Amino acid sequence: MNDSRDHDEYGVEVGKLALTVVLSVILTTASVVGLQAFFYRYQWNLEASSQYDVRPKKLEELETRQREQLAQYQKPDTETDTYQIPIDRAMALVVEELSRSPNPKDSQAPKKENNHAP
Repeated sequence: MNDSRDHDEYGVEVGKLALTVVLSVILTTASVVGLQAFFYRYQWNLEASSQYDVRPKKLEELETRQREQLAQYQKPDTETDTYQIPIDRAMALVVEELSRSPNPKDSQAPKKENNHAP
């Protein structure tokens, strides 16, 4: 027999309907809160990236000084008589020196002897 307390006058099971409504409200609330948290996190990331993408002035000054150091002649160390030359010139000198000298790998490599008998 069916218990009349579980059904209304139209035959709808009130307990199942109430449970469905409560679960639907909980699920909808959780979805809204989750989407809202995702939206705010995404918005915060966008604001942070636009705010922090600006290069600090000190960093720009440092890079400018370093570029100047790489492009000029100097005598930075008086004790050892070392000179600083522009990096482009230094690379050209190294290439020129290596192109004049024999291949260091060929001159330093031990010669292989063929000890295999036919």
